[in-house]
Amino acid sequence: MDKKNLVIVLFLIFIVPLVVILVAYYSGSLRSSLDYKDKEKGLSAEISRHEKMIERKGASPENYLEAGKRVIKENIDGAKGWKLPDSTTYNPVDVGIYLLNKAVSLDPNSQEAHYWLGVAYQKHEGPMIENQIPYYPEYVELASEHFKTALEISPSYKGEINVLGPYSKLTSVWGSLALRYINEDKPDSVVWAFERGAQEGAFNKYQRQFARNLLNSCGGEAILFTNGDVDTYPLMYLQWVEGFRKDVRIANLSLLNTVWFIKHLKHRRGVDIALSDEEIEKLRPRREGGDIIRIQDIMMKHIIDNAEMVEIADSEYAYSPPIYFSITVAMDNKEEFKNFLSLEGLVFRLVATEGETQRNWGKLRENLFEVYDYDGLTDTTLTRYSSSVALQRNYAVIFMILANQQVEDGTLAEAILTLEYARNVLPYDSGRNTRLVDLYLDSSEEVEAEKTFAEAMEVDSANPYIYPAYGEIFIKHGMREKGMEILNKGHKLFPADNGNFITLEYYLHEYGPEEEYKRLLKEWIKLHPEDKDLYEPLLEREE
Repeated sequence: MDKKNLVIVLFLIFIVPLVVILVAYYSGSLRSSLDYKDKEKGLSAEISRHEKMIERKGASPENYLEAGKRVIKENIDGAKGWKLPDSTTYNPVDVGIYLLNKAVSLDPNSQEAHYWLGVAYQKHEGPMIENQIPYYPEYVELASEHFKTALEISPSYKGEINVLGPYSKLTSVWGSLALRYINEDKPDSVVWAFERGAQEGAFNKYQRQFARNLLNSCGGEAILFTNGDVDTYPLMYLQWVEGFRKDVRIANLSLLNTVWFIKHLKHRRGVDIALSDEEIEKLRPRREGGDIIRIQDIMMKHIIDNAEMVEIADSEYAYSPPIYFSITVAMDNKEEFKNFLSLEGLVFRLVATEGETQRNWGKLRENLFEVYDYDGLTDTTLTRYSSSVALQRNYAVIFMILANQQVEDGTLAEAILTLEYARNVLPYDSGRNTRLVDLYLDSSEEVEAEKTFAEAMEVDSANPYIYPAYGEIFIKHGMREKGMEILNKGHKLFPADNGNFITLEYYLHEYGPEEEYKRLLKEWIKLHPEDKDLYEPLLEREE
């Protein structure tokens, strides 16, 4: 073969394939394949590293569970340098998924392993950033399956949680998927996600009932600021699936940190936002003095500042549209406006007049006694839904606020009626019951006080906090023997609880017998020698 032909052959053998490979690589197909192999290689190496560590401890389901939890907690929402899906670096959550699947395979009845495997699938795609809502039906289905399994093992979850328990997680994952479809303007898919979630156990009737009452607290075309998943997604469920109060614009504070949601409120929900899309995209958190001003803080103030102030009566003004904060929004999220908020029930309404601790008593009474629906809240199955129980406690707080005001106004009988009504429509609440006993004794209704106290002892005797509360109430009303009996019982049942000890110590010091007081103090010092901050002042008092 001559030199020329040899060059051609070599070119065909080596150069052309190389060109084809390079073209394929840069066109994406081969690069994707190589990247995938790199990811698989990195993932396998990391899994192997964890397997070796677990083998040294023992390949038990508990050790796989703890290792899987550790990986997930380290990588949730990009806590340790999250890599976006197009990176050649493997997804670290996949390591946690592998380890937790091993835990489940070794112990299928491990409630905590199923719960954390659900968390791993929920968090697989990383944090919600800018216009990306990384929720996919296949991962939501997997997460939902394991949250459900955890609850099938036991309706009461006792393991470690990631922010929310399994019932609330069901609401969170399906609500987040619906949110993705809202962003993509796929209304049929939004409804499907909410309905499918309800079939899986999300958006339970207690959450929906709270959401219905929350929406009914708002005036027409209102803007309602909410806080998290459980006080937001059930509202959206009602609007999308039942068409209920679609006029209320829900402004979730966490979502107000994302570009897409701000645009959604502006373009699809008609919220008056005087920023161009380009300006919205450039929003960033900033530092003012020692404080971090989040995008949600910037947008909340912008929405409020942009609302119109209208005169509704002579020299009386109100925001248009009306603006509300759900009672579930933490005070530090509304600190700037706290003196312009008036409690009206499950909501604080933004008002034009400044004042501390404002209450619209007429509207509050109307909502509590005429507007809100409490059907089924006394159902004992409510205790399965930990987040729903937390939501319902808001009612008890509002009834207590009203009753305390009625006492202050000198209408003790009305205050008692208010708390009796609350007792009839709401689940048991220890704070409400202790206050009701106090009011019964104030009005010399000792029989009712005893009955209410007996109810507490029947359903809440495992709560260490009720003994000092009831003991002090009975002593305050001249029933010292009964009060001391309750305090002694509380200390006997919970000898390590300093609340019971301090209260009993105080009244023994006041009323004796002295030797019993000294015995109690010596006993506490012996059992808790490290607790000097508590007992040294008591010893100094004796000197």
